[in-house]
Amino acid sequence: MIPIHFRFEKSKFWWILTRGSTKTIASSIILHIILLMVSYFSWNYFGIIFIVYLLFFFEKLEASISSNSFSRYYFTILFYLSIWHFSALSWMLEIDNGIFGIIANLILYTIPFIIYYFFYIKLGASLLTLIPIWLGFEYLINELSFSYPWLTLGNLLANQVVLAQWYEYTGVLGGSFWILIITYFVHERRNFKNFFWIVFPLVVLPIALSFYLYKTTIIPKNSDSKKIIASYDAKFREKTMSEEELAFYFLKQKDDLVNTNIFLIPECTFKGMQASTLKSSLVYKYLNKLQVEAGLDNIVFGASLYSKNNKITNSGVILNRDTFKIKVKKRLVPLNEYLPSFMTDLVNRGSYRSDVKDDLKSITSKNRFMPVICYEVFYGSFVSKNIGDSEVIYVLSSEEFFKNSINGKRQYDNIIRLRAIENRVPIVKSSSFGYSISVDIVGNISKKESKELSFHEIRTSSYKPWYRENVSKLFSIIVLFLVSTIILHRNKNKT
Repeated sequence: MIPIHFRFEKSKFWWILTRGSTKTIASSIILHIILLMVSYFSWNYFGIIFIVYLLFFFEKLEASISSNSFSRYYFTILFYLSIWHFSALSWMLEIDNGIFGIIANLILYTIPFIIYYFFYIKLGASLLTLIPIWLGFEYLINELSFSYPWLTLGNLLANQVVLAQWYEYTGVLGGSFWILIITYFVHERRNFKNFFWIVFPLVVLPIALSFYLYKTTIIPKNSDSKKIIASYDAKFREKTMSEEELAFYFLKQKDDLVNTNIFLIPECTFKGMQASTLKSSLVYKYLNKLQVEAGLDNIVFGASLYSKNNKITNSGVILNRDTFKIKVKKRLVPLNEYLPSFMTDLVNRGSYRSDVKDDLKSITSKNRFMPVICYEVFYGSFVSKNIGDSEVIYVLSSEEFFKNSINGKRQYDNIIRLRAIENRVPIVKSSSFGYSISVDIVGNISKKESKELSFHEIRTSSYKPWYRENVSKLFSIIVLFLVSTIILHRNKNKT
């Protein structure tokens, strides 16, 4: 038998069979298994080693783009993006429509590489130009409501938050830039005589700054900053219990909630309520009575609400004695929670709406906290642009869709830790079918448990870091970086 292996012929865009050695096939298989393991380990345990994967990716990218075959280039990119996606997001294979989500995001992630190919062919752009293109892409998926920013490269440092403290200046995109620029210089090391003196400070200085901030950032200790937060887990709810019965059940727990400041009830615990008649509902009356008798400052509960024009929203309701405010979920999970209108007609299925006005600005300015509903917490710029004067973030979440995925839940909690660092506020996550956690302002998880009622002591913070105040300037910086890389490359070619 003649041994065979696959190769991508330079002059064509399809895979063909050619003669080769069994040793070549085995080496290739082992190498790609190692890359799969590196990516998996990076996203679940130690993020910085993802640079090993990116170095190999850059090598293959340059080899394929220099062949002048777009088909070969595109399928090479698609193949290595597949390794990344299916290893980092392997937990999605266990959830409903998870495989479709991976494939859709995989195709979406080819966009920056298509743009880079155009710059390379038309303008002779160098590999350095890929970095601002990639950062611009990550910025846009953090701005768009129909997107999936889970794989933003800066999220890799969420596994070791002690290395991510400088995100208070740059946000998560600063981490993306750091990982990409280190990869670029290591990849181009033969072209730099002083390679060591370029890369050494590039690696060491951000790490040193991060350790310094981790040790010196002061967590408030004064009594005014102390709050006790109670969190409910709907996993313990009896399946036959109605919305009104659940609210009455909470009222009976009032003695447990005395001396508590805030009571958090997770995302969509109450379903199908009318916003216009909310105040006259039994759910509202029971919860309002609970707030008064237990002496709570606020009750924040998750509910699906019908607005006046009959649009259904995934919302958080903030009770403040005889009044209430509504926070509408503005970032919805693609496919599961939101479909464009043309798709809803095709599949004959409705979806939540995000184009409904809410009271978020009033909540952050008067209540001094920001309610964030589950998926919204993945959007760093969204949180920082809307946090206002908030001194704490409350995340209302439902993690039932994770099923029993340990990695999915771990990645979720780690990303929440980055939001605490970027904004230097504590975060409490109230979750159904997950863990209730509290995170301090340096990203440490102070408490993590799965009980019907969990209690968290936090210290609020009024400090506003640079990133929180200047997040809107990021896109201009990225565009300037892109233009500079193109101009510098063209000047280099001319000389």
